[in-house]
Amino acid sequence: MAAKRDPAAIRYRNPGAMWGRTGKRPAGGATVPTNAKIPLKWGSTQTVYLSDGTGQGNNIAVFDTPVQGICAQLDLWRTSPKYKNKRFADAIATWSGGNNVPDYIAYCKKRVPGLTDDTIMNDAFWSGPSGIAFLKAQAAHEAGKAMPWPAADWIEAQRIVFGKALARSKPAATPAAAAPSDVVTAPAPVAVKRPGILSTLWNVLRGKDAAVVTTPEKARPGLHPDGDAVLYDQQEMLSSKGYTEVGNPDGLMGDRTKSAIREFRKQNGLKPSEAIDAEFASALLTAGPRRVAAARADATAKDLRDSGNSQIKTLDGFGNIGWLLGLLGIGGGVDQSGLLGKANDTLQTAQDTLGTIATVFQTIINVAAWCFAHWWIFAVAAGLYLLFKVAMGVLNVVVLFKQGFLSRADR
Repeated sequence: MAAKRDPAAIRYRNPGAMWGRTGKRPAGGATVPTNAKIPLKWGSTQTVYLSDGTGQGNNIAVFDTPVQGICAQLDLWRTSPKYKNKRFADAIATWSGGNNVPDYIAYCKKRVPGLTDDTIMNDAFWSGPSGIAFLKAQAAHEAGKAMPWPAADWIEAQRIVFGKALARSKPAATPAAAAPSDVVTAPAPVAVKRPGILSTLWNVLRGKDAAVVTTPEKARPGLHPDGDAVLYDQQEMLSSKGYTEVGNPDGLMGDRTKSAIREFRKQNGLKPSEAIDAEFASALLTAGPRRVAAARADATAKDLRDSGNSQIKTLDGFGNIGWLLGLLGIGGGVDQSGLLGKANDTLQTAQDTLGTIATVFQTIINVAAWCFAHWWIFAVAAGLYLLFKVAMGVLNVVVLFKQGFLSRADR
């Protein structure tokens, strides 16, 4: 009984409450064959006329799975001339028939980050996270409660609908050996097999269910259990385009991701923000590698040192310690101090006294005496190692500066 109390949009897995029947209502019961184009395209074979007391003959298409219903909802919004490429406020006014438009707009804005009256409902909007957020908000407004389906269903539906669109946006393939590491292509589309109208009707006659069959979703190593798959893919794209401050993709909106988004928007002429809106999603698909100014590309360690870079300054301090160790070691090798000679004599005496002890102890004392006598060798080695690490650290700072991640006086 509980399922019957759910709104029709949930019971019939139709988040947009889309009509499945056009034209005159056929004779018979409340359940009739679907004849509307978009519901048929996404696998609806039955439509139910609602007893809602309005006398308007309202009906709703029935879908076998929530993914099919979401696909139909998204397809309608992005292809119907009533809504395609329209301003959000205008599209909602049309959708609602002019009823309670301000409330409807406010409801959606509250649930879709970055959404404004002037947001254009185009493919850049529908293919990003804002598109999914809007579909959820619109469905919840129509039903009076949130849809109970997991985020994976909405993401899968988006991928299915945009499968062919993404395939068209991919650049021509180039040999793997010649492809630069910072060149990014659009995400691979999901292969989709959709039943046609004739095959759908034939399946109905045979009592078989029509279904949308998809290939398995791509693997996303490191995706957090609460992470968003679409955001994960965008994090991957940001990293591959040179915005490596994003860190390892996890599908979560953290400080590093926000930093990468701000820098991407800045370099690509978008308005300052941390939001992933339609403008950002569209630019991310088409933007080239991260640009680096000539002054950065030609910078040297001396340039950064002269400009007061704090990291170079710290590394130079360790370098000075390395030089000191090396010089002390060299000096010790030339002329060991008398104190060290006495210490060496003491160790030798200890060795003579313990001459009767097992060979293993004699060996340990011999090694200790030799090391103490030749301390300068270890001082030189430590100094060289420290200088090597400092040189590598300076090189790393220069590389990060050239890539645009540090300022000249980064602190």
